[in-house]
Amino acid sequence: MNIFVVGGGPSGLLAAAKLSEAGFKVTVIEEHSKVGFPEHCTGIVRENFVNLVGYSDLKSIILAKYTGGYVSLELDDEIHHVDTGSIKAVMIDRPLYERVLSDYASCAGAKIMLGKPAKIVRAGDSYVVKFKDQVFKPDLIIGARGPRANPNLKVITGLQAYVLFPNSLEQGSLYVAFSRFFADFFGWVAPYGDGTLAKVGVASANKNLRWSLIK
Repeated sequence: MNIFVVGGGPSGLLAAAKLSEAGFKVTVIEEHSKVGFPEHCTGIVRENFVNLVGYSDLKSIILAKYTGGYVSLELDDEIHHVDTGSIKAVMIDRPLYERVLSDYASCAGAKIMLGKPAKIVRAGDSYVVKFKDQVFKPDLIIGARGPRANPNLKVITGLQAYVLFPNSLEQGSLYVAFSRFFADFFGWVAPYGDGTLAKVGVASANKNLRWSLIK
């Protein structure tokens, strides 16, 4: 069976790796020219994600482990701080994760096509993959382009920065704030390394995300 995976993010690459290992002929077609970039999220996943994915050596891409956190809520112009108690999560190196999955898929026999913004289009009673003047008619198409590929979904945009703090933050804790003031939705601080490095971001309906992030 000839399988096309449209989208070279984590889900698409993982599907390609597993299907290739199972002996299928798999082609991944990805719009960006480099696997893992641009980085699409902070990389916070469940503690047992390594077991869920099924590749034990992925432990090497874990940047931080979280056992607790703090949530700030803006209610009636007052800020309330809540200790989340015990949580079990890790931060992974998301770009490296995608590159590792790409290597798994390639080594298993999958073909990775980069820099090709393809579309899945209807052709009679079936669907095809189209890139410019090229049309591919595989036996099975897996759409893995993420929520933005669905025009019926309203997707909240996020923006994130890598920040170096002068003093170490509390390691093992995530910080999340829900506020109208800076984001119209929520923001986060996710420390990693020795605690002086953190990913700081906002998810907002506000079109001026840079302003939200600075706030």
